[in-house]
Amino acid sequence: MRNSKIENTDKQAVDQPEVSVDVKVEIDAAKIVRCICVASVLIVSIVMGIRCYEKNLDSVK
Repeated sequence: MRNSKIENTDKQAVDQPEVSVDVKVEIDAAKIVRCICVASVLIVSIVMGIRCYEKNLDSVK
């Protein structure tokens, strides 16, 4: 009985790192995608803000 339990725990120990690596890769990919989305939204908002600011300056003149 003890030998079979030890083998099972060894198999689980071997399986778990592979699973955790896959999960980490998926989480990292999700974080990267979110960062790209957030960065693109910020860049677009900043560019639009600058353009609106320039238009306001032109209209004031």
